[in-house]
Amino acid sequence: MKRAIITGILGQDGSFLYELLERLGYQVYGIARKNLSTNSKKIKDELSKRGKNPIIYEVDLQEYEEIKNVIKAIQPDEIYHLSASHVSSEGRRNGEAIDENQLFKWNVSATANVLAACNEIARGTKILTAGSCLMFDSSRTKEQDETTIYSSDSLYGIGKITENKIVDYYRKRGLFACTAILYNHESYRRSEDFVTKKIVRNMCRLKKDNNHCFSLGNIEIKKDWGYAKDYVKGMYLMLQGERPQDYILSSGELHSIKEFIDVCAEILQIKDWHEHVEINCNITNRNNGTQLFGNPKKIETELGWKKEKGFKEWISEMIMEEMR
Repeated sequence: MKRAIITGILGQDGSFLYELLERLGYQVYGIARKNLSTNSKKIKDELSKRGKNPIIYEVDLQEYEEIKNVIKAIQPDEIYHLSASHVSSEGRRNGEAIDENQLFKWNVSATANVLAACNEIARGTKILTAGSCLMFDSSRTKEQDETTIYSSDSLYGIGKITENKIVDYYRKRGLFACTAILYNHESYRRSEDFVTKKIVRNMCRLKKDNNHCFSLGNIEIKKDWGYAKDYVKGMYLMLQGERPQDYILSSGELHSIKEFIDVCAEILQIKDWHEHVEINCNITNRNNGTQLFGNPKKIETELGWKKEKGFKEWISEMIMEEMR
């Protein structure tokens, strides 16, 4: 039986990946923080109600000896390092301004510790780290693929570029290490500080209460949105390849926030949504002069990855779960 460790197992991606690997016959171990976020608690409860209770270690990824001891004890075949502090589309978390410098240091240090520990005591372990389309947010390109040069104006993006450089460092020294460059990927397990979940939640409220109103920023901005379950399948495939490579996981489609609302309105049969949405210019969306639009052809061609749910399908699932 293969063994896998997932850091951030109680996040959106980690929880879906846990379910996938368990179906494939893996023994899965999770690493989570001691103080879970509200969203992670919801995901843990959801899994528990369905009889799914992964083995979870409370490990501080800033502490090298802690992560090394867990890896030594489990001797995993694969590690999926998905844990990260991130800036949501609303740019705030838990109602407080984010310290981007602290976030940068936390993410880079955690990734460095995981890779260094494997290099020291588990060199046969395959490692995947989570990258981000924000690694390209200052590339001034209309479309990105694996040959696009990384360039970012955000500390989060710069941090992810730095993590990828560390991956490359250990890869050149013989580790099977790679980065999944993830574009926006959504599901009903998204936290409320992402615009997709915010829209779905408010549109469902509007369906029940025709007096409900809510605010959004620029709804003409286009996003490369995909389905989270499809993306974790791509992560799995990356560690089954013959050699470690970085791959872009993206939908290969662009849809505006307005289109997203239109689909929600169509599914919920709401005709007058424009009257209930206030456009607030104080709500900022990232716009660095680069359209973040990924080309997933490499992973489709080399690893056989494909999307299983389209734009309207996964929005429909989000709405169904929200209404439930």
